[in-house]
Amino acid sequence: MFSKKFYMEGKWHSCSEFRTTKSPYSGKDLYTIANCTVDDINKAIAFAKHEQSNLQQLKGVDILSGLEELFSLFEKHSDNIISVIMEESAKPIQFSRGEFSRALATIKEGIVFASTLSGDMVPMEHVQKGQHKFAFQQRFPMGIVAAITPFNFPLNLLLHKLIPCIISKNAMVLKPAPQTSYTALYVADLFDQTSFPSSLFQVCPTADNAVAEHLVTHPDVQIVSFTGSSEVGKRIQKKAYDKKVLLECGGMASVIVHEDAHMDRSVDAIVSGAFAYAGQTCISVQHVYGHDSCYEALKSACLSSVESLLYGDPMHSDCVMSSLISKEATDRVREWVDEACKQGADCLVGNRVDEGVFVPTILENCNSTMKVSSSEVFGPVFVLHRYKDISEVIETLNSSSFGLQHSLFTKDMNVIFDVYQRLETGALLINESPTWRVDHMPYGGVKDSGNTKEGICYTYKELTTEKLCVIDFSHG
Repeated sequence: MFSKKFYMEGKWHSCSEFRTTKSPYSGKDLYTIANCTVDDINKAIAFAKHEQSNLQQLKGVDILSGLEELFSLFEKHSDNIISVIMEESAKPIQFSRGEFSRALATIKEGIVFASTLSGDMVPMEHVQKGQHKFAFQQRFPMGIVAAITPFNFPLNLLLHKLIPCIISKNAMVLKPAPQTSYTALYVADLFDQTSFPSSLFQVCPTADNAVAEHLVTHPDVQIVSFTGSSEVGKRIQKKAYDKKVLLECGGMASVIVHEDAHMDRSVDAIVSGAFAYAGQTCISVQHVYGHDSCYEALKSACLSSVESLLYGDPMHSDCVMSSLISKEATDRVREWVDEACKQGADCLVGNRVDEGVFVPTILENCNSTMKVSSSEVFGPVFVLHRYKDISEVIETLNSSSFGLQHSLFTKDMNVIFDVYQRLETGALLINESPTWRVDHMPYGGVKDSGNTKEGICYTYKELTTEKLCVIDFSHG
């Protein structure tokens, strides 16, 4: 349907350059995707710039109507969208359906938020100079947004950028992940069927890093919104030094299982959090810290639970994980685990490839210099650690360059508040997996994990600036 095409200026354009994507699981050819050039990016941004002033005339009622239209279109195309997500990313069908459900919730959250937007009154009468003054402020768009989205949530993370752009009336030019560009083009097709102005959203897929760099450094772009690895995020921040750069980057989520933790619940959260979708999320479980008093029981229970995991064909209704996004990703994870084992780590289970799937892997006795300990694995691997004093765990986690989401399993409120106060992280989940998220909550990390919060209302504030109006009514 979108073979060799991209969405710009409210129209579908043919591209002189293109590439073919493949299924990460089966290896079969999937879609022929346009490979946009610098010239295409320039045209998209020029169109957005030309139309940006007109977007400010967009009325709230029109935004709400357009979002309702988009929601209805998504519902009608649910099966097709879910199928595309599963094919492009090898995301098991149960999780592809889950992402689609979250996408609907994100649009609905946008509708609710847009319907409650208002300005702020600024009190004046409590100071002498403010007598006979009336003041208020509203938020206004900052300008063109260059957005880059990752492969792992190609639909919902796109909407976490698009919906706030629509509500704030900022034009967005998107470069989706090369592996999952067809999902983004499908969204563009649905957007095209709404009543929204065409300049609000343009999609320019490319696998050329130079073209992506041109997008984020273009002089007419005011905001760069990036979700992806911390390494790439740092490069973008350095290149786009003259712009507002919003980063939602990597993590290295840990689960702390304290001595009074509910064992079964802890194990379920660990295993699902580490291995669902092959650990390809920035909040997948990478480290597990078990208290000395329950460590052996925790290890035994985790190993037993892993045995029942179904992996392989993402079409299977009970499949938990399939192939990693590429052979290169599989080779890298295997290399990191092999390196750890050569340096003294023990592999309790896994570290092999079965019909193209890197199987669930648990390591023990790793040190802080190993890549599996210090870098984001982004694969189905976690490391077990034993501890006696929880302060040691806090110190270890705070020494990491990441800080997105962690979990703590305990009933002790003193321990909960102690860890919450001292741990350097974007969020602490109590008696829940660190992969838990609902789409209206503030989501984002500290340090190399990012500098912003996702969630419709939080992103909206990042995309807008406040403007104050003061009226003197002393003379009638």
